[in-house]
Amino acid sequence: MTWQLSMGFFFICSVINVLWQRTYAQKSKLSGKVPPALQYAFGLIPFALIYALFSGNIHITWSTSTIIYLVLEGLFIGLFNWLAFLAYKKTNVAQFETIFQSYALTAALLGWILLHESLTGMQLIGSALLIGGALIAASASQEKKKQSMTSGAVLTFMAATALGIGLVAEKAAIGRMTLSAYFIFGYGTQVIASLAIGARELTQTKKELFTRHELLSCLGIGLLSALGGFFYIYALSKTSNVGLTTIISTFQLPLVVIGGYFILKEKDNVARMALASVVAFAGLLLCSL
Repeated sequence: MTWQLSMGFFFICSVINVLWQRTYAQKSKLSGKVPPALQYAFGLIPFALIYALFSGNIHITWSTSTIIYLVLEGLFIGLFNWLAFLAYKKTNVAQFETIFQSYALTAALLGWILLHESLTGMQLIGSALLIGGALIAASASQEKKKQSMTSGAVLTFMAATALGIGLVAEKAAIGRMTLSAYFIFGYGTQVIASLAIGARELTQTKKELFTRHELLSCLGIGLLSALGGFFYIYALSKTSNVGLTTIISTFQLPLVVIGGYFILKEKDNVARMALASVVAFAGLLLCSL
């Protein structure tokens, strides 16, 4: 499989996943902590086991720092999934995706501080545009009460920050293990964290609420999340060019915005959201240079 085909599959999985997650979050009767836990348990565990079974080469360099990175990665990505699910209930997909791009800024800043990765002038300008686009999108949620930002926008910022922290820990962990080992231990800690976050609600939720629709939706979304991550990592391994792969992946933002407009019929504040998307997209491109 070529990297171009792999990126094509990545876009398909990611866009469908976002639109499906938004629709499901609006209709789900389960507590906000339960669906993310089910999605990760149903999707990531089977994928990790199947991939490791067929690929082999499971090797990890165990140390105290490796364990810390795995714990942090699992915890913060688990928090991201919970916060993102709550945000989907309160925002439209265009607003969520635009504000959510601020995760790249969090990851870049933490990578610079903790991993000693350098930031170029273009990346700094891109970061400023990311913040600008996120603020424009957040202002689109302003209601007649003249509140500066809705809870949905705040939740999206929190989800983006959690993912940014999780990705930095993930990057540090991946450097200490093979890809097969990462899918076992990295995905495993994410599943454990998601289940721990939702444990109380899982045990207290009435059995009749776990309908066939709820369970199948969680299964589908979980598998799409796992597959999307795999196709992105596969494309990156084939191109050996992080900048190129990242630039191409930014096209998910306009695709999701278009999907939200035409498929979900979300047409509130269209002009402002279009401007926010363009500004954030420009920022993402500059951050990738």
